[in-house]
Order: sequence, then structure tokens, then C-alpha cells
Amino acid sequence: MNRAYAIAAGLLILYASFMRFKSPYLEYCMMLTARHAAVGLFAVWLWQRNKWMALFLVWAQISTHIPQPDLVAIVKPAPDKPTILFYPGDSQVAFNNVLGFILWYAILKEILKKEYIHYIYAVFVVIAAGNVIWLVLQYYNIDPLFHPLREMAEFRTGFMGQKNQVSALLAFTLPAFLRPKWWYLSPVLIPGFVLSVTVGGPLCAFVGLTFWCFTWNKYYGYGMLGIAFIGMAGFIRYIDQPNFHRVHAWIAGLMWYKEKWLTGYGLGHWKQTFLEHREYFKGWWREAHCEYIQGLYELGLPFPILLFGFLKDLLQRFNREAIMPMTALIIIAVHCSFNFALHIGPLALIVVTWINIYEVLCPQSQT
Repeated sequence: MNRAYAIAAGLLILYASFMRFKSPYLEYCMMLTARHAAVGLFAVWLWQRNKWMALFLVWAQISTHIPQPDLVAIVKPAPDKPTILFYPGDSQVAFNNVLGFILWYAILKEILKKEYIHYIYAVFVVIAAGNVIWLVLQYYNIDPLFHPLREMAEFRTGFMGQKNQVSALLAFTLPAFLRPKWWYLSPVLIPGFVLSVTVGGPLCAFVGLTFWCFTWNKYYGYGMLGIAFIGMAGFIRYIDQPNFHRVHAWIAGLMWYKEKWLTGYGLGHWKQTFLEHREYFKGWWREAHCEYIQGLYELGLPFPILLFGFLKDLLQRFNREAIMPMTALIIIAVHCSFNFALHIGPLALIVVTWINIYEVLCPQSQT
């Protein structure tokens, strides 16, 4: 590590040693101090590999200490209630998830080589096929491990915890099938999408397939677009219809975001807002069901700036060798607009893995 990075690391340790937290428990304060120093050092190391990831990690850490104004005072004034609420537990859980996924990114960044990528594709195919097999077992009620929620036998989830999650998993792994001698296995995903009975996964899959076809030939692209329209129309008509109830949560979140547009309400604070103030709108949403709105609400203006910088860096490096990971990232980007895949451990790990594959196939210029 050169002198500049050593100085930066020293300043981070010094900053952490003088930090004070609103807690009477010395052990808790010391734990947070040590964690800030460790995260700071990790961010310094990560900066040399992906500055946008490093900046996101640092801002997520800072965001755990942003207090949340009492929204009751905004919606309905209540002088007898406190004006500041702070939820360190939710912030710490959310940050631990962020840190875990970035650690997975860093590990793959160091060990993943181009010659290993086809093994990861094979793993994706096995994971998808395994979930489809389990969905079939659940459909015929012969899965010995399956215990449906609320005694709903038709609620099929594969190895995941919820039907939207297994549908997303099938869509996220679809590009691994789009290889020579492997594409003929892709029809195995069709019964998986049908048995999961949710429209989100097929929609994202059709968007990804349309992009993939257009990259090869515009006529293939137009043909796939027609198939997508017919396929989605049939799926919506006979299997599952889109749910627009979450729009109420989006509107409420954007309305309250304006009160703290710069810093947001703090990492992990979305569900607390909707738990305590659900009487002022329709329903309670533990997650926003839109990663972009929830990221903006919790992390404020830095979130879209960091996201834009990260995506711009990826797009500038694109080459045709990375069509499959680019297809996966498009599928993921569409899915994140109406669901919360990045809040689900297995799905988030798949997302991070696709990002690493893309970066291996599209390395940064050394000039």
C-alpha cells in the first residue's frame, strides 16, 4: 500500500477513535468504533478495485447514524410525541447485509478468472433446474420438506421462501442457458415460471431475451419481441395478473422523501416508517418493492449519484463477449423496479456474481 493509502487509513482509524455514539453502553460504543475503523480500511482497499462500491460502502456506514424525523409530526401533528426517532437495530442489520454482499464481491474480484466462468454458468443451470424439479414435486404435493404458508397447498416456492423469489431466481439464471450446446435446456424454465404463478419473473425473462436477440440480429429481436407480447398476454390472461397495490407505498415514500431529500432517512428505516404510520395510507409494506425508491428514501441523493456512476462505468466497458452478463444485469435491473431482489440473500449473491463475471469479461482500461 503506498503512502497516500496508508495516510488515509490512519486518518480513518483516528476518526473512528474519536467517534461518539448515543449509547450509555461502553462495550457497544467500542464495538461500533472498531467496526468503523475496519470498514474504513476495507473501503480504502476496495477503492483500488471499484471506487463506486467503496463509496457506496462508506455512505451506507454513515447512513446508519442518520436519525429519522417523526413522520407523525408531518402527517398529523402530535406535540406529546418525540420529534426524533432512531432505529439502530434495523440500521445495523441492513448494513451487515450490505457489508456481506460487498465482501462476496471483493472475494470474487480477487479469485474469479475468465477460465472459471463456465463453471459458474453450470452452477446457475443446476440451481435453476433444481428449483424447477422442486416446484414440480410441490405441485404434486410429494415434497417431504415443503410446508406451505397459511395451509395454501398451491403456494409453491421451490427452494426459496416465496413464489416471487423463485420466479426471480429462474429469470436471473436464464442467461446461463444462452450458450452453445446449453440453450436446448432452457425450456426447463417454462414449467418453473408457470408453477411459480407470478408475472414478474416471466416479464423480466422476456425483456432479457429480447435484448439478447437484438444484439445478434434485429430480425431475431423483432421476432422475440412479438413472442414476448404474446407470451405475456397469455400469462396475464390465464396464470397471474400484475399487482399495482404497491404503487400506494411508492407514492407515500416519495412524498416523505422530500422532507429529507439530501441524506434520506437512514439505512434500514423504510419498514419502520411504514410499520408505525401505516394508518395514514393503504397497507403496510416491509419493503418498498422497488429498490430504486427504497434506496432513494433511505440513502438520499447520494444513492442515485452512486448508482449512475456505477452503471456508467459498466456500460463504458461493454463488449460483445459480455452479452450474457449484460443480459442478466438488464433482467435484474427490470426486476428491481417492482420487487426487492437485493434484500433476498441468494438473489443478491447471484446479482453480485453476475457483476463480477461482467467485470472479468470487460476489464477496466489500464491507460
